[in-house]
Amino acid sequence: MEIVFSSIIISVIVFISVVIIFFYRKKISEFSRQNHEFHKLKVEYVEKINILNNEINRQNLVMQTYQSQLFGKRDSLQENYLQFTEQSDEKITEKNLGVLTQEVDKLEIEKKKFAEKNKKLWEQSLSIHKEKERIDILKKEIETEHKNVTDSIKYAKRIQTALMPIDESFEQIFEEYFIYWQPLNIVSGDFYWLRKIENHIYFIVADCTGHGVPGAFMSALGVAFLNEIINKNKNILANQILEELRILVKSTLNTQNKQTTKDGMDLALCVIDKESRKMSFSGANNPLYIIRNQELIEFKPTKNPIGHFIVEKPFESIDFQLEKDDVCYLFSDGITDNFGGENGRKFTRKKLQDLLIKINQENLDLKSQKERIENVVKLWLGDNYKQIDDILIVGFKF
Repeated sequence: MEIVFSSIIISVIVFISVVIIFFYRKKISEFSRQNHEFHKLKVEYVEKINILNNEINRQNLVMQTYQSQLFGKRDSLQENYLQFTEQSDEKITEKNLGVLTQEVDKLEIEKKKFAEKNKKLWEQSLSIHKEKERIDILKKEIETEHKNVTDSIKYAKRIQTALMPIDESFEQIFEEYFIYWQPLNIVSGDFYWLRKIENHIYFIVADCTGHGVPGAFMSALGVAFLNEIINKNKNILANQILEELRILVKSTLNTQNKQTTKDGMDLALCVIDKESRKMSFSGANNPLYIIRNQELIEFKPTKNPIGHFIVEKPFESIDFQLEKDDVCYLFSDGITDNFGGENGRKFTRKKLQDLLIKINQENLDLKSQKERIENVVKLWLGDNYKQIDDILIVGFKF
């Protein structure tokens, strides 16, 4: 705005000068010479004069006053006009020249400062641009690497899923069943395992240390070890399976080293005699729940993991007779350990017990029970909490 206003003022000054020169060219030749010199000086510093708004405004007022006096008193001052204008313009010119010289020096200093600042800004801009290019390259590399890793993990999930028993195996053995398996990070440290040998059914739900890829490696070891144990001894008891599994896990992972005491797994194992409907349960930290006549029966595990532990206890078996319409539930601690609700607390086993009792009191089939449990978990987490562990719960009727 200031530059435009300055340009307008300069245009007015030039216009007034031209008018004066046109009408009084013959009478004020000396004034024309001085004005010409002043005009040359003005042209030389025209760009710098644009910044001097106050000085130009003053000059414009002087020139306008001078013009008004000149036209108003032209007849009476005609004889003295040349002398008057010479003296006046001489003072104005000398004063303007001095002021302009000082302002030009100031402008040169400001120009140098501006040039230095502009140079620094330009260098910073180049540096930022180069850094942005480097970051963009890194971003693309990270995205490519992330995609490669994610694709590999997704393929690992296909392998892990292939290690799990297929639906047809469950359908051939159980009257009804559901499997709610929700890994935290694509692959899971929770796994389930099912084998049928002659009249005996072996079923395990396990929770390995960690989740994601480390947990998935442990789950693959668990499946391999269980197959090895059952293949060697088809008449092995439930607690003996856990003892053998503990030996294999400890020897393979060298968990005698106290630095790796957390490596291992918790699990619940059921061995069912198909003909007699007798069940043998053995657990490593994880229990078995049975809903019978709309009441919950808890079969407690041995308080030891599959792996090294400070005080190792022998695993125990609990034998009992299955009754008609018994519904069995095996699960990992993922569902009970996730935080949520109004107060951000764990779901807890007590809430899980109440939920299982309620859905059985409503006479929901097992497929509908799975849907109810999934919805309860989603509502518990809500929008404020995220899943923090793998979730696995299996329900079945035999």
